[in-house]
Order: sequence, then structure tokens, then C-alpha cells
Amino acid sequence: MFSLEKEIKESGLIIVDSRNVGETDILIADNVYNDSVIARYLFFMCNKTSWHSTLQNAALDNLVQEIYFTQHSDLSWNLYLVAVMEPNDFAGLSMYDKLEFLRDTEFTRKLIVPCDHFSEIIPVGRIITQNQTEEAILPIQNWEEILYAEGLSNAWLDKPNENILDEFLKTGVDKVREQTTEKNFVTQGREVQEICSIEIPQDFRPHCYANDITLNFPRVCLFCGPNGVGKTSILEAIELAMTGGVRKSSKNPSKDRPVKLLVKTDSETATISSKFDLPERKRREEEWYACHSDSWQRSQLPSLFHTYNQFSVEDVYLYVKGDGQPEYSQQFSQMLFGSETIHCQRHWQEYIEDIDKKKKGFKREIQSLRERLCAIDDYPSTERSALEGYLIHSDFNFDIKALDLPETVCAAIDQIKPYYDKLNDKLRDSGNWSESTCSPNLMIQRREELDKLEKLLQAKKAALTDKINQLENVYQREWGLQKKQEELQQDLDQLSNLPTSVTLLQFLKENPDFTLKYQQLQTEVIEAQEIWNKYRAFSSEFLDLKTYSAPQITLEQAEEEYRSKNEQEQIIVEKLKDQDRLIRQAQETTDALNKTMAEIRSAGLRYLELRPDIEGCPLCGNPINAEQIYHYLNTATDLQSNKLTNLLNARQAIQSLYDHQKSVVSEAESQVHFLHRIQEAWQYAIKIGLAEKNDEKQVSMLLSYVKKLIADEKRAEQKYLLADADFSFCWDSLGSNKQLGTKETFLSDLKEACQSTRSILQAMKIKILSDSPAELYYAISKSKEEKSEFLLQVNLDLEAMRSEISNLEHIIPQERTYTQEIAQQVDKVKENLNRLDNLNTLWRKAFPYLKPETLRKGSLDWGRQLPELRQLAVSCIQSNQLAKEKKEIQSRINDLEQRCINADRLWTTLNRLRPAEEYSKEFIKDHLHQISNIFMQLHTPQEYTGLILKRQGEKEYLYAVRDTESKNVVPLEEMSTGQQTSVVLSVLMEMHLSMHSVPKFLLIDEPVSNVDDLNILSMLDFFRELVISQHRQLFVTTANQNVAKLFRRKFSFLEEDYSEFNIQRTDEMRFDIIVRKYNQKGILTVQRG
Repeated sequence: MFSLEKEIKESGLIIVDSRNVGETDILIADNVYNDSVIARYLFFMCNKTSWHSTLQNAALDNLVQEIYFTQHSDLSWNLYLVAVMEPNDFAGLSMYDKLEFLRDTEFTRKLIVPCDHFSEIIPVGRIITQNQTEEAILPIQNWEEILYAEGLSNAWLDKPNENILDEFLKTGVDKVREQTTEKNFVTQGREVQEICSIEIPQDFRPHCYANDITLNFPRVCLFCGPNGVGKTSILEAIELAMTGGVRKSSKNPSKDRPVKLLVKTDSETATISSKFDLPERKRREEEWYACHSDSWQRSQLPSLFHTYNQFSVEDVYLYVKGDGQPEYSQQFSQMLFGSETIHCQRHWQEYIEDIDKKKKGFKREIQSLRERLCAIDDYPSTERSALEGYLIHSDFNFDIKALDLPETVCAAIDQIKPYYDKLNDKLRDSGNWSESTCSPNLMIQRREELDKLEKLLQAKKAALTDKINQLENVYQREWGLQKKQEELQQDLDQLSNLPTSVTLLQFLKENPDFTLKYQQLQTEVIEAQEIWNKYRAFSSEFLDLKTYSAPQITLEQAEEEYRSKNEQEQIIVEKLKDQDRLIRQAQETTDALNKTMAEIRSAGLRYLELRPDIEGCPLCGNPINAEQIYHYLNTATDLQSNKLTNLLNARQAIQSLYDHQKSVVSEAESQVHFLHRIQEAWQYAIKIGLAEKNDEKQVSMLLSYVKKLIADEKRAEQKYLLADADFSFCWDSLGSNKQLGTKETFLSDLKEACQSTRSILQAMKIKILSDSPAELYYAISKSKEEKSEFLLQVNLDLEAMRSEISNLEHIIPQERTYTQEIAQQVDKVKENLNRLDNLNTLWRKAFPYLKPETLRKGSLDWGRQLPELRQLAVSCIQSNQLAKEKKEIQSRINDLEQRCINADRLWTTLNRLRPAEEYSKEFIKDHLHQISNIFMQLHTPQEYTGLILKRQGEKEYLYAVRDTESKNVVPLEEMSTGQQTSVVLSVLMEMHLSMHSVPKFLLIDEPVSNVDDLNILSMLDFFRELVISQHRQLFVTTANQNVAKLFRRKFSFLEEDYSEFNIQRTDEMRFDIIVRKYNQKGILTVQRG
């Protein structure tokens, strides 16, 4: 049987009061720490049926407000209203009702607690650690232990190195392992319990620190301030002192002046420095994180520190940045073990791939070498004895005992055989070696004969060359004359097709004044046409003025008259508007009176029906009878109607006056327009040159002048027609020479044609002084005559030259045939000499290798043995080479097989290394219950009841559960970012809590970046329990001032054990740190850091 009072006491809370609000009993309990009340709870039992009535109870609201407003300290920020329900009622309550209650943060934080989970949830943020037995296995440590056990180093976790892999496959020995010196370090049991202070040298962050700084740290430290002021830099300084490096920084800080921490261990107060040696690093790894592998060479401290003691917003990003629902082990591997672990895993996996490729390459090479061995075995071999036996019975004399006999035989035959092959069959049969065949006199005789023939050949070749050169010279001269002939003909054709015809030039030469007269007539026509065009334009524009009579007033007078009459018209318009307004008002009054009188008449008639004998007005009491009342009722509206009629008549009179005035204004406007037209006509006449600008005239005179200009159009037209007739007569006088251009363009076309003709003549190098028609005519006539005479002489020279060419072309082939016959005789004599030389050389080359009896014979029969002897020698050489190759191949196969054995050993060992996902999966499986409990404390509203692993196919995924029967589950990627942050923080907190020797502090950088207000409350409540029940020291950063204030409300009860470090930038862009301490009522102290 569940007892709320008993459960409250067992949870460690102290019941301080009880109240009754309606039918609901409220138990009030305090969470007390070091005699300070840090939280106050209001518990009440509730069921599904009474849920709404209980929450709508005004007495409950009044009690909550009473407790809230009676608090005058930070305790008002730590009030909790807790509804306790039986499990069935909790499960049956709708999610809407739950969320509505939990999201209400007015006065208190609200919670709904099922009875069976009371001890897990209360006090808020509670951490249960009784089942913590197994610590997480670190992948890198386990991998190196496996490698070390197999005699391998951790070099296989580094970036793949081709040389290291090839050396191991060759020797089977890990050279890096051989160079490793094993050392045993004695641990001193220094488990870090708390960081007391830090000394940071100025050169750690020169852009942040003006001087060295020292900060004292209590149990809970909050670093707040805007982004970029250096909050995270303080956490990184702690990380540097603990690990010797900063994980997020690629540039290592200077170690000349190290960062120092003053820490409390389980046995002493000690100083930890960022500058330490290998033994110290090994001790820290072993004492703080239980890393005992002696094979480690790289520093694991940064990765371990991040895994167990550090949390940042980047961890959440790693978790939520992926798409879809990855397997949970993949999600947490890098987050739990750091990027270095993932890199090491990638490296040994790449080594496995490289080994596979190497093994396949080895096996392919072994197969290829074995196939080569089979081919060598199938190849026919020749023994040395066969060559020796053949030499004994041959005509050759070689030392058969020589080691290099086959090579010597091949070399000798290769010297002799080329000369033997040059001899034809006839010479081989008759080419016996004797004194006569190699006689010097015979050679001299043959050479003298060759010299005579060669001299004769040279003479004939020289004579033939002279004839050919002579012919070539004649060809060149003929080509030159032909080219000159073509040029002369082109010049004559060009002179016949000049832009100006000779007949036109002759006409102009005979009539020298024609062009001047033509130009004068054309100018007259153009001028007459321009004047006529001006008159036509003027007449067309102002023809309407021809019928007007001149007014007796000026333009200014007409405009003044128009303005006056227009103003009178506007006055009448205003009167019309006023009259219309009076008519509208009268009409409205009439309508209202008619309506009112209709009502009065109706009421009066009804009254008279009731009082026919009336003797006084019922309203004013004046004496009046019924007949008079009838009269007044019938005449009142008629009076108003007469007024409206009078107004309408008056408006008609005003309208008549307006119509007359409008006509008068229109006449005045027309008169002004007419006078403006006369002025426009005069200005236009001045513009086109038909009038003088300074000739001022009156209106009547201007109008007369305008009419005169209109009448003058006919005279201008007649003058133009007469000029054009004279111009046409002059054009017609050209007769057949009118082919150049048109009448209008004749002179310009003539000038252009003469200039073009002169340019052509000058290009033909014809001397000309000007481009006058007479000069052109003379130059063209003279040039035609001279070029015609020259062309006639060129034709005669060409005829004579072609006769000479025909004679040379007949002689040269005869001379070439005779020269070729002599050349053939020379070639025949040379061939005989070469054969004699070859025969002599052959005997000289073969002499050292022939037996004496063969030389005595003097026959060339021994040459027929050369191919077979050489084949035997080559076969012996090949057999020797194949035997050597076979030995080398077998040695290579043995080496490759050993490499395969070494590769298999390394491959097997590396395949024993498990991926990091398996370690994270193993950790989460073993600690899932505790991770789920932490998650329940962190996430609000309590939409989920826990976390479970659920298998889909061959993979497992992490889900959040919405009910206790695990039927309604939600994948992690469908949760909000704040809830996902809670999952990440739950895993990291459990990782930290599961390691017993881990330093007892946490660096938490911007934990609320992706968290809403409700989840911030849950997170801070959890942090508070972490400090109280787990005795952890916290270092937290935030740029959110509201979060900083809320953080202080949650931790001010610690008083001296809580400090707020407010960091700002100064004018010099350096740190300015203000340290504040609080109690639950406000600030205790303020000092500069």
C-alpha cells in the first residue's frame, strides 16, 4: 500500500506542514542541505477522475500563491507542485492534460509522479548510482592491448604508412614495437576531488590577458558574459593543465610558462601543471582513467578528458547533425570516445583493406610465377655435351673446356656469318681461299678501271647539269616575259575600263566651261526649291489666317478682357454652388417637415377623433377649435414648399446668366487664340527666313504680311520650275555621256570618278599632274599607245625563246641516257670489288676459329655449318638462363608465401579489433537503465517514461517511450532538439559517473544552447543534485544573462561554495573579471578576479 508520507520521508525530504484544500490534502516538505532549505515541495494525491476538479480548486491556487509570496529569498524559485498518482491513473491521463499541467510554470514548477517511480524522481534531479559496477571500455586502450599481446605496436592505429606495412610483410617483425621501451610506472593514488585554483600565464591567450591571472574556484563556478569574451578560454586552460593540450585548438599553447592547477586529491593538496613528462602523463592516464596499457605511445589524455570530464554544445551537434535514424551506437561513438578514436579506427580499417589488396596481389604474382615455372619445365633444353660433340666433328677449332663456350661460339659466328651471307651461291662455290683470288695486282687493276669510269661519269654529269641549268635559265626568262605580257594586257584592259570614259573626258576637254555652267544652274535650282519649300510649309501651317480680319485690339488687351470675363464666370459658378446648397438644405428641411407633419397630422386626426369638441390647443393651451386645427395641419407644409419653389426659380435665373457669360468668355478666348496664331505665324516666318526679327509691326500689318506670304507661294513655285527647266536642258546637252550618275549627282560623281581615275593611273605609275578632264584624257591616250607597242615587242621575244627551249628539250634526254649507261658500268665494277673485299674479310674473320686441315683445303664448305652450330650454342645459352630464372622464381615464390603468412597474421589481429560502435553499444546496453533514469530527470515536460533499445532487422536503435508498456515509441530524430540534448547529456553524465577514479569535476560549455525554458529548469535541478549527492565540482559557461540569473537562484544556497565569474571586455580588448558570491537573499561579496 503506497504511503505518500512514508515515501517523502524515505526520499530524504522533511515534512514541515500539511494543509487541506477542499477534498485534497497537501503535504509540504523541504529539501534541506547544510541547514539551508534549498527546495520546497507541495505534494498531493490525485486520480484520473478528480484531476480537473482538483486543479480548478481555487483554494489550491491560493495556497500556492501564499507560499510563493511569503518567500523573500531564492527559495521562491525552487518551489515544486507535485501530483502523485497511481500507475493506472497516470497511464490513463491524457497527454494533453499532462502537458498542460507540466508546462505551467507560474509560481512553481509542476510535476506528475506515478507512485511506482516516486523514489526515482524525488527529490527532483535525483541520481541513483547503486548499480554502478562496470566502467566503460575505451576502444583505443583495448585495441592497443590486443596488438601488444600479438607483438605489435600501436603504429597500426596511425595513418597508414606504406613503408611500415611493406617492412612488416617482408620480415614479419614490427620494427616500431622493437624500438619501444617498456616501463612500469608506480601510481600514487592521486584521484582529483576538486580544483581549488588556477594560475594562467598571460601568453596562454595574449589577446585576452593583460597580465597573469589567478582564480580561486569553489564547488560551483558559473562563467557568464557575451560571446567572445573568453569564457571557454578558462575551461581550455583547465583542460591544458590536466592533459597537456587543447582538443579544439590545432596550435599548441606555449609551455614555457605552464598553466597550473591547485587540486585536492583523496590524500593531499597538489599542484598540476600543463608541462609534464611521459612518466607523469602515464600516471595521470592510469590514476584518473584506469588506462594501464604499457604499449601506449600517443597521449590519450585529451580524448579521455573530453570523454569523462567535458561537455559542450558540439557534442549535441555531432548527435543531431545526421539525417534519418542512424543506429544508436554510431550516434554516440565519436561523442563518447572522441574524434581520435574514430580516426584510429579508420586507420586500422584502411590497413585491413590495404592488406587485402596486398594479399590478392601476392597471390596473383605467385600464380603467375608458377605458370612461368611450368612453361620453363615444358621448354626443350640442350645440354652442353651436344655442342661439344658437334664441335669435335666440325671444321671449327674452339676450346670445348672453356666455361663460356656457348657464348664464345655465338660471338664468333656473329662476326663471321654477316660476311658469309653477303656472298652469292656462285661465289661461295668458286670463292676458295688462294693467293690468286686475293692478289694485290688484281685489286689494283680493278681499281684503275673503276677510276677511269668514275672520271668519265663525272664529266658527263657536269655536261648534263650545264644543259639542264641552261634550260632552267631559259624557262625563267620565258616566265618573266609571260608575266610582263600579262601585266601589259591587264594595264590595257584597265585603261579601257576606267571610271570616266574617254568620250566623256574628250567632251569636257572640248567644252571647258560646261562644268561651271552646270554647277551654277544646279545651285539656282536648289536655292529656288528651298525658298519654295519654305513658302509651302508656311502656307500649309497658317492657311486658316487667310480668311480672318484683323481685330482692333492688341493681344494684351484681348488677354485682359478674357481674364475679366472668366473671373465673372467663376463668380456666377460660385453663386450656382451656393444656390444648390440652399436648395439641398431646403429640400432636406422640407422632407423632414413633411415627415414630421405627416406624423403630427396623423396624431392630430386621431386626437380630433377622440376630442371633436376641442376648444383649445392641446400643446400650448391657446383657444382654438377643431376646424382651425384642420386648417393649420393642411397649410404648414405648403408654406415650406413655396420657399423651395422660390429657390429653384432663382437658380434658373442664375443658370441663364451663366450660359450667357460662358458664351462671352468663349468669344474672348477665340479672339485671344486668333491673336496668338498671328504671333506664331510671324515668329515662324522669322524662323524660316521669310521675315526680319527686328521688324516690329502692328496686328493689322502682321496679318497683311502673313496673307502676302501665303499668296507668294505660287510665285516661288514658278521660279523653281523655270530654274529646273534650264538645268534639265544643260543635262540633256551631255547626250550619250549621261551614263555617269544622275542629273542631281553628276558633278559629285564626275569629281569622284576623276579622282578615282587619277589614283588608278598613279598606281600604274603613269605620271599625271592633276585630275582635270583634259589632263586625264591626254595621260590615258599616251599610255595606251606606249603599252601597245611594248606588248608587241614582248610577243616577238617569247616566240624566239620558245624555239630555243624546244632544241634543249630534245638534247638533254640523249645526254641523260648515255650518263646512266656509264653509271651502270661503275656500279658493276664496284660490286666486283666489294665481293673481293668481302671474300678477303671473311677468311680473315674465320681464320682463328678454323681447324688447320680446313684451312689447307681452302674451301668455303665450312660456312654451311654456321646456322646449325649457332642454333646449338643459342639453345645452350637459353637453357642456362632458364635454369637461373627458375631458381630466382622459386626464391620469389618463397618470399611471397612468407609475406602472405605475415599478412594473414596481421590481418587476423587487426580483424580482432572491434569497431568503436560496438564499445558504445556495449556501454549503452549495460548502462541503459541509469541513462534512462538521468534522461527522465533532465527532460520536461515528462512526455516520455524512459529510453529503450529496439531491434529492426539486424540493427538496434534507441527510442524514447511514451507509455510504460513500450507500445508507443518515438525515434530519437523525431524528438525536439532540447530532448535530444537531454539524451546526449544523460549518456555523458553516465559515462562520467561510471568511472570511479575519474576527476570529480565537469566542464560544461553552453549546455542550454538548444534547450527551452522548461528543460533548462530540469537541467539545473539535475546539476544541483550532481553537486549535492555526487559531490561533483561544476564549471559552467553561458552567454544568456537570464540563464545566469536562474543558475544563481538554484545554487545561491551554497553561499561561499558558489561563485559567478562575470567576464567583460575592457577598452583594451582584454579580460575584466568580476567575481560575485551570493546567499539565498542576495549578493554576499563582489571582487575583481
